[in-house]
Amino acid sequence: MRRLHVKNPECPVSDEICDGKSLALASSECLHLLLRLCFDRDEARELLTEVSSSPPSRGLRIGVIYRRILAAAETHPSSRSVVEQSIASKLAPFSADIEGRPLCDMAGLWRRRRESIDSLTAAAILWQVARSPLPCWRLLESDIIDDFYYRCVRALALSPSPPAGTGECIVCSVGSLPE
Repeated sequence: MRRLHVKNPECPVSDEICDGKSLALASSECLHLLLRLCFDRDEARELLTEVSSSPPSRGLRIGVIYRRILAAAETHPSSRSVVEQSIASKLAPFSADIEGRPLCDMAGLWRRRRESIDSLTAAAILWQVARSPLPCWRLLESDIIDDFYYRCVRALALSPSPPAGTGECIVCSVGSLPE
């Protein structure tokens, strides 16, 4: 996993994030997942408008919007700050009970609830883990990300497929897609 840039390579926490509550040490994959969990298309478009110099076009695909937000957060501290504040605001109602818990509590909480937890509470746990400046938290961050991807794939695999020929399935309706 690629980590966000930190100015001082000698110190795990740069001057601008010395409070230890910044996403500067989170992996890009983690931030990308947090963006996707927290913001729908319209919210992501608004966030991109805040962090970029030019407003996004209406036809921009959602994946491109998330990638542009991530790129802005990785290259501009002011953009990262806007993204952090937006995520914090979105997850505040879900973070109150877990803010400041030690690693062992967070790992136990995740282990016990990962199969049944709702997406925003899970995102709040990842948010708390990702902002820790301590390297020992990176393993939990990685495990949570892996669990999210596993749950996504399992949800798709277990969801019923539409009947063949109904045009509801991308495979069945390829001929009707715009070129």
